[in-house]
Amino acid sequence: MEGETFEDWLIAKVMMILVLPAFIGPGIFAWQCFVWLRYGYWHPVPVAAAFQNLDISYPRTEWAGVQKMIDWVLELPLSLTAWLLWVGVFASVIAFIDAHNRRKRITE
Repeated sequence: MEGETFEDWLIAKVMMILVLPAFIGPGIFAWQCFVWLRYGYWHPVPVAAAFQNLDISYPRTEWAGVQKMIDWVLELPLSLTAWLLWVGVFASVIAFIDAHNRRKRITE
């Protein structure tokens, strides 16, 4: 487009890139549903499984309370965690774009 600035173009590309990860969480959940429907058992996929598959060592600390919190987070379902993480990042980007557009309107 002729009136489109580089910032507008960049924002459009970032938005396209941010939409794709939205399907990771639901995709994991859909796979779990498929396994359950096909074989009759639920295959849990915790966040810790992603750490193992990516060869990231399990976080350890000497503080018992902190270790319990880490263990709790790593046992959460990966599908839900990935989706909530995407929602947080997406909301942050939308807020940043909105603030940018407001500043741009004020200066015009």
